[in-house]
Amino acid sequence: ALVYENVAAEMFQAAAAQALMRAGLISADIGQIVFVSTTGTMTPSLPSRMIAAMGFAPDTRCVPLFGYGCAGGVMGLGMAADLFRASPEKPVLLVSLELCSIAYDHARMDKKDMVALALFADGCAAAVVGDGTGPELSAFASHVWPDTLDMMGWDIGDTGFDLVLARDIPVFVNSHFAPVCDGFLAKQGLRKAEMAEPACHPGGGRVVDALSEYFGDDLAATRAVLREHGNMSSPTVLFVLEALLAAGPVTKPTLMTALGPGFVGAMGLLTP
Repeated sequence: ALVYENVAAEMFQAAAAQALMRAGLISADIGQIVFVSTTGTMTPSLPSRMIAAMGFAPDTRCVPLFGYGCAGGVMGLGMAADLFRASPEKPVLLVSLELCSIAYDHARMDKKDMVALALFADGCAAAVVGDGTGPELSAFASHVWPDTLDMMGWDIGDTGFDLVLARDIPVFVNSHFAPVCDGFLAKQGLRKAEMAEPACHPGGGRVVDALSEYFGDDLAATRAVLREHGNMSSPTVLFVLEALLAAGPVTKPTLMTALGPGFVGAMGLLTP
């Protein structure tokens, strides 16, 4: 708990400071903070502890989100967009942070734990929503499939989190997630052929391959982030989105996707 508290605070401050600097803002300009993390939790919450440490206004609203796992980046961005639309007086800061490396039950270290340690990584990403620049966060949706609680998640053990992760998620992408994603795009009046390269959460190599097959896109940015940073859980899709935005301005609708515990599919749409 102490490691999470100290390291998470350092990562939060670094990512938030960078996002604020890029937006040309200071901490006091922010009205609300959405904080996403499923690999650790504290009370008072981490954003509450950052109010004085980083100079946010005392009336800044803190919204910690726990339990979304890998879907948290997309879900958190959607929450930040909704909160800004409800209270547009000040921008909203989103911070997504995971310390996967300290979450597992290290006292046991069986085959499943070794796989988890090899697949997952640590990371933090932040974004300012509502500062008047960049693409519009235009639509978000999620879908929970029944009888899929054993697909992904944590069991809480005595000395850490015990990973729950099904092997057939790549198959699930094309059999279950694809039609849901088709429906989301159709509701927005869009077709895959009209879209820019999507920003997908890269759950793993086989999951990316399945998503690539569905989208008809090599998903170069998604693969690069997985290769360079690993699966950091919730912040990973934000790393992918940053890479896509760095390549040039958004000229076509851009889809964000992630799969997480629930079993839930999360989708978000950026438009020019």
